[in-house]
Amino acid sequence: MLLYNENFQEIDSNALKAELKNELEIETPTEEEVEEDLASYYSKAMALDTASYGLPSVTLKSLSDQSFSKKGIGKKILKKIKEFICGILNEDSTMDQIIDAILTAIAAIIPGGVIIKLIVKKLLKFILSMGVGKFCAI
Repeated sequence: MLLYNENFQEIDSNALKAELKNELEIETPTEEEVEEDLASYYSKAMALDTASYGLPSVTLKSLSDQSFSKKGIGKKILKKIKEFICGILNEDSTMDQIIDAILTAIAAIIPGGVIIKLIVKKLLKFILSMGVGKFCAI
C-alpha cells in the first residue's frame, strides 16, 4: 500500500505502524473531535493531491456553494471508515490488525493516500479507547 505524508513523500508503512503504537500518549478525542479532524484531513489531503498534479488548490468548501459543514463531512467519512473497519475486525483483533485496517481504509477514502499521522493517531486512540466491538456497535 502506497502512503504519503503531507509533503507528498512516500511513507514506510511499517515504520508508521511502529510509531503509531508507541505514540498513543494523547488525550482520547471525542467522536465530534474525530469527525472535525477527519473533515479537515480530507480537505487538506484533497488540496495536496490536486496540487501534486499542478492543479489549483481545491477544498471541500470551494466545491460547494452551500455552507461548508465540517461535522457533516467528517461524520460521513467516519461512517465509511467504520463500515470498512468493522467488516474485517472483531473484538479479538490485535493493535497491528486495527492499525492496518485504519491505514487501508484511509488510503481508500482520503484522496491521494495522504497520511496525516496526528489524525490517524487520534482515530486509533478513539477506537482503542472504546474497543472494536463498541466502536462497531455505535
